[in-house]
Amino acid sequence: MTQPSQALIAFFEFIQTTPSVQWNINHGLGSKPMIEINAFDDNNVLQKAFPESVIQVDDNNVQVNWTSARRGFASLISNP
Repeated sequence: MTQPSQALIAFFEFIQTTPSVQWNINHGLGSKPMIEINAFDDNNVLQKAFPESVIQVDDNNVQVNWTSARRGFASLISNP
């Protein structure tokens, strides 16, 4: 019988307090993480958001691009 491997999960939370059309996230996780993004809409309601693009620059950096300036947060999860 094969035993399941025990892998660690790394987590990083990024907060963008000032509205911006580009969020540059230096997460330092050492791999390309899964990302969930939440942003405030025009009515100041926080909700799950779908930016114009999410670019995995390298194993430690992600760039989130919006069509209009947004503030909010991104949760990044990785299995290093």
